[in-house]
Amino acid sequence: MSTPSEHPIVLLFTGDNGDQYGYEDRFRAVGIFLYTGEGQVGDMKFVRANRALRDHEAEGRRIFLFE
Repeated sequence: MSTPSEHPIVLLFTGDNGDQYGYEDRFRAVGIFLYTGEGQVGDMKFVRANRALRDHEAEGRRIFLFE
């Protein structure tokens, strides 16, 4: 995940090898993508990129997913 400070966007990156590192991203239904988020140990915390992803709509950010 990347959140460039000079642009109102959140960049998400996913791939086939993520499950090796505890990331299980996948498409569920049309228009719905489950993204694991940032961090590999314990519960996700809504800080940094996770917070930007969660709050993207309220902050006027667009999400771009790269596979």
